[in-house]
Amino acid sequence: RINVVRRSKQNTYRTVVDGEKDIRPLTWVREADGKEHWAFKHLRAPRPLYGLDHLAKRPQASIIIVEGEQCAEAARTVFPRSVVLTWPGGSNAVSKANWAPLVGAERVMLWPDNDDPGAKAASQIAKVLAGLGIGNISVVDAAALASQTHSSVHRDAPKGWDVADAIDEGWAVDALRKAAVGLAKVFDPGPAYVSHGPFDMRAAGLFCTVRAKGKDADDEEIRLSGPFEIPGRARDAHGGQWARVLRWKDGDGREHTASVNDADLHGEASALAAKLAHGGLQIATARGSRERLVAYINGAFVHKNFTTVERTGWHDVAGKAVYVLPAQSIGAPASETVRLQSGATAAYGAKGTLAGWREAIGERAGSHSRAVLALSVAFAGPLLHLTGQDGFGVNLFGSSSRGKTTLLQVAASVWGGPSFLRAWRSTGNALEASAALASDTLLPLDEIGAVDARDAGAAIYALFNGQGKGRAGRDGNLREPKSWRIVALSSGEMPMSAKVAEGGKRAMAGQSVRMLDIQADAGHGFGCFDHGDEDGDAGPISNAFKEAVRGTYGTAGPAYVQRVVADGVAEVADDCKAAVAAFVEKELRPGADGQVSRVAARLGLIGVAGELATTYGLTGWQTGAAMNAARQALAEWIEARGGVEPSETTTAISAVRKFIENNGDARFELVAGTVDNRVVINRAGYRKGVGSDQEWWCLPEVWKSDICAGLDPVGVAKALAGCGMLRRQANKLQCKVRIGDRTFWAYVLTASIIDGAGDAE
Repeated sequence: RINVVRRSKQNTYRTVVDGEKDIRPLTWVREADGKEHWAFKHLRAPRPLYGLDHLAKRPQASIIIVEGEQCAEAARTVFPRSVVLTWPGGSNAVSKANWAPLVGAERVMLWPDNDDPGAKAASQIAKVLAGLGIGNISVVDAAALASQTHSSVHRDAPKGWDVADAIDEGWAVDALRKAAVGLAKVFDPGPAYVSHGPFDMRAAGLFCTVRAKGKDADDEEIRLSGPFEIPGRARDAHGGQWARVLRWKDGDGREHTASVNDADLHGEASALAAKLAHGGLQIATARGSRERLVAYINGAFVHKNFTTVERTGWHDVAGKAVYVLPAQSIGAPASETVRLQSGATAAYGAKGTLAGWREAIGERAGSHSRAVLALSVAFAGPLLHLTGQDGFGVNLFGSSSRGKTTLLQVAASVWGGPSFLRAWRSTGNALEASAALASDTLLPLDEIGAVDARDAGAAIYALFNGQGKGRAGRDGNLREPKSWRIVALSSGEMPMSAKVAEGGKRAMAGQSVRMLDIQADAGHGFGCFDHGDEDGDAGPISNAFKEAVRGTYGTAGPAYVQRVVADGVAEVADDCKAAVAAFVEKELRPGADGQVSRVAARLGLIGVAGELATTYGLTGWQTGAAMNAARQALAEWIEARGGVEPSETTTAISAVRKFIENNGDARFELVAGTVDNRVVINRAGYRKGVGSDQEWWCLPEVWKSDICAGLDPVGVAKALAGCGMLRRQANKLQCKVRIGDRTFWAYVLTASIIDGAGDAE
């Protein structure tokens, strides 16, 4: 007996044959004789999913999978921000659908019908998606949800109940969405073991069948190791360094991942076994066991390939901009999985929810300009590459116990927990490793005072040049050095320039524009904070931040990058470049030195990053808060620097002015004819006149050795002449002067070296 029921809404027929449903779509078909017509007939496998047009429009959206077109239409009202899909043919046709378009999906939730076929179909789909490399898969507990009503009355769960039934019963879409998400459980596909030849991998471990040699002897099965998976093969972005990825759990249940280079499979088996055993994998030590383990790994065939990278941040993979973090890759092409090739990744852990972070940290920081600046620095890392800027840092300096370390912890919470902080006092190799693991994110460095003053300047250049030292590999060939792009946030009781000076060196212009010294004190009497609590005390505010960063962290940074990718990396890059350029043009007058312009661009990038995070709904700040914090920091930096002239100019003026202020009377002899009987020892030159007519005639050799010590004497003379502080004769930097019958050349400083009122050339 066959019953045929037309379902016009979905253009399908449902036929019931002896109680079994057969759902067929209305399809345009071509017969063998060439005739074409409509027929209720299935497409050939693999069949396309229903809703692919929605997926094409929003490829980065979360995906909801339900059973049947009617449920798909209903689910779209419940999940308007997600893409809802279903497959043709019902619960028995999962294997005939083409699930490939979902490769690269970030998040998939399945909502099955409340019956055994629905549960079976959901399990099959989840396993298929897991095989496609989708890591975030959840399944709604349909029975638990069906046992609820929209009025919160418990009942026996109706068989076959689905999302369309829920809408018909009167569920409000917001309440239904919240209930479904709350009852969604993460899908665990279980281990995917690979067996081949004489090797059998199972839950008890890896076993090898050894064939008997004697006529009547029995084959022997020996255990080689604990169980492990081989989820795929890995190679770098250039097609080299091929390896197999191994994954296992140690005796404490912690998961470990290691890459075994193909080259290592041709070396000492004991060395490879020791490497794996170090991560808690049990390895048999009986004779021949290690060699058999190597043979198993070498012979295992896996379909999936990974691209491995040596640093976090942006990478070009298969022509796409991919952002790599230890636990995920954002924006990877559908055909590729990208993973970070490093073990020191625990600091990037996440805790709590994004909404919790925003409430506990983001919104609380909004009323404190230095906290807004620090968090904006944390969001600036991913924009370095997009805007073409080099790495740089911000050093928040000031007295102790003013909240500097708290601000570092607040900024670090964008990407990880309290352990995300690093110490300035590290070896060169450790600092390189930290920089590579903070590329395009944030490198928070606590207490600049702890670094050896002799190494401070070199450390700054090394951090922001973006490349480590070249080193030789085991085979003697030069290995590719580590590389990175970083935004650093530093704290300490002294500015970077003072730290460099401790080592007997003068801070160079390149250092001062790479690490920007900004006063940590906000200037309101509450240290780094703009206000205190209701009792006027900033201590509780600092403590509240410290408590918050222990409970919620590591969610805002990845969410920020996901939004950048969703909006289009190229489009976001263009918008950010334009916003930074507008900031520089607005904040600097024409003719400002190039070094000042670079600093303005860097602080502008910080402001743009904070505003972008606010636009994405991550911070809870008022629009303009981040730009205002960056604008204030720039004004303070320029004031401390002494203006917008080139750093070499301000340094030259400062050095010569200091010498005159310290030695003007003691080392400069008055020109003959002036009443002064003082004997000048260690003479540097002569002086004449008073007030605005006063001049200092500096002897050329003393100019080089004493007055311009550590500086380029010709460069200093040119800088002062350009500011009208050094009198020139024709095109010469020195002038001919006369004392009595003697004429000689000297560098002639004008009175403006003291009062700063020179006339620029």
